[in-house]
Amino acid sequence: MTLGEVDAQFMADAKGWSANSGWVPLKIGCLEVLGGTLTLTDSGGTQCPRKASALVNVETDLEGPVPYRLDCSNDHSWMRSTAAKKTPAGKIIAVDLIQFDVTKTATVACGLKSLAGGDTELLDFKGAAFSCANTADVSQTDDIAPEPASEPDSDPNKPEGPKIATEPPAIQCAGGQVKNGACICPSGYDRTASGTNAWRCVKTAIIVPPAPKITCANGSVRGGACVCPSGHKRTAAG
Repeated sequence: MTLGEVDAQFMADAKGWSANSGWVPLKIGCLEVLGGTLTLTDSGGTQCPRKASALVNVETDLEGPVPYRLDCSNDHSWMRSTAAKKTPAGKIIAVDLIQFDVTKTATVACGLKSLAGGDTELLDFKGAAFSCANTADVSQTDDIAPEPASEPDSDPNKPEGPKIATEPPAIQCAGGQVKNGACICPSGYDRTASGTNAWRCVKTAIIVPPAPKITCANGSVRGGACVCPSGHKRTAAG
């Protein structure tokens, strides 16, 4: 049998016989997610790559495993489960920590979704900006002028001719500025190559999922949640 939340008694009865199992009590409590928060933190420093963290905090009405999903920009996604336990304050909380690499200057946006009960429910959405002091990727050939070709043997008493300086290749930087031989983009923009020695600054993509539409039969929707009147309990209906 597939059962939801129930507190009842069941009996196995042999058809055509007087034998039966007698009444056996069965109580099933289904874990319900009450809310959740997401916190994005930086490990510190300005050099990339470096570690960042997503702290997941989910409150439930029962102890047990809590399945959830974390979707972030740049196609990063995790589907995990963490145990909810009772705290000294009397609340039942599930806590998990996900670490990821920051490889370039970008704004990371993440959505925390509950998968409890087979339904997907958005619990929290946060974004955080990460800056890299070493974003500009300039090779040494751009910073150091090439060595002049060796001259053939000649009369040491003969005066040398004028030397011609070798100019480094010109860099194009659409939407940004060229500084120290590199294309530097303003805050909130990422640098992408558009050709030989050519770059352009494009606005960092931030994925904002649409807010889910919530229905609440016999109750009211407040702050994105179904709130039931006194003496009623909230149950998932779809």
